[in-house]
Amino acid sequence: SGYGAVALGAGAYASGDFSAALGWLAEADAVNSTALGSSAYVTPEADNAVALGGDSVADRANTVSVGSAGAERQIANVAAGTQDTDAVNVGQLKATGLVDAAGSSLTAVTYDADSAQSRLTFGGSGGTTLANVAAGLHDGEAINFQQYRSLAATIGGGVSVGPGGLIGTPSFAVQGSSYFNVGDALGALDGAVTGAMNGISSLNTRVTAVEGALEASGRRPAVPKSGAAVATASVAAEAPKSTAAPRVASTSVAAPEPTQATRSFAPTAASVGSHPASEATIAAAQAAQAATSTVNDAVPVQANSVSAGSAASQSRVTNVAAGAVATDAANVSQVDAAIATAQTYRRR
Repeated sequence: SGYGAVALGAGAYASGDFSAALGWLAEADAVNSTALGSSAYVTPEADNAVALGGDSVADRANTVSVGSAGAERQIANVAAGTQDTDAVNVGQLKATGLVDAAGSSLTAVTYDADSAQSRLTFGGSGGTTLANVAAGLHDGEAINFQQYRSLAATIGGGVSVGPGGLIGTPSFAVQGSSYFNVGDALGALDGAVTGAMNGISSLNTRVTAVEGALEASGRRPAVPKSGAAVATASVAAEAPKSTAAPRVASTSVAAPEPTQATRSFAPTAASVGSHPASEATIAAAQAAQAATSTVNDAVPVQANSVSAGSAASQSRVTNVAAGAVATDAANVSQVDAAIATAQTYRRR
């Protein structure tokens, strides 16, 4: 036996220094080891270990064993631990959610060690899915996938949430060009709007300048109303006033008397042989509503009139079809035909 060792019981053996073996075939082979119970055993390398109970085995230093591998025992009536090195009981484990009501272990998630409850790491090797998550409503709360999809729909541009849970790239079309993020699209839209506003401002400046020039020249423009009708009418030729040679006057179809009209007169000579015909009024503009029409650089004379030139620069109206009703314009062919059939008056 060892130095200062004690062995009590049939077959008891205490070979370790200062060891004790109490019970039938109890054996304590390590320094300061204790084997209590029949066949209790402390191995030689388990200094300061205790094997407590029959057939208990202590094989690690500084440990207390109450059983053996495959023959474990419960330790009952354990008070709640209060210090870092105290044992805890099942009641304490239930309170922390680590065991269920029956004392079985739970796969509860706990805070990372030494994180002061500021960090929690899930154990899944490929990540861990959190299911049944309520919609977050306040700062610091988690959002669920439904809220995530709603965010993607709000962005627009055909964006969606892909299979991996990532929001796809949007596509926005502005003025024929594509942009793939909201910032670039808004920048392009802002540029387009700015350009349009600048164009409108420039146009307003030009219109104001034109109006001022017309006002200064006494030729105030008249803007036609939508749907305003513009008509021309032929007017009967005046009778000859000369006392010299015989004159020819043409007959004409009378036009309705305009209530608000501006007539443009074109002195034209019609003659048979060498005798000029009387001056004739060949066109009149009838006002149906306040409106004017002009051609190229023509200056409108009054409302509901058609001008093809100005007082200093007249223009021809070509390709005029033969008038069919009283208010239609007549062409030269019709006037020539009228002259050919006109009656001749001689002064006596």
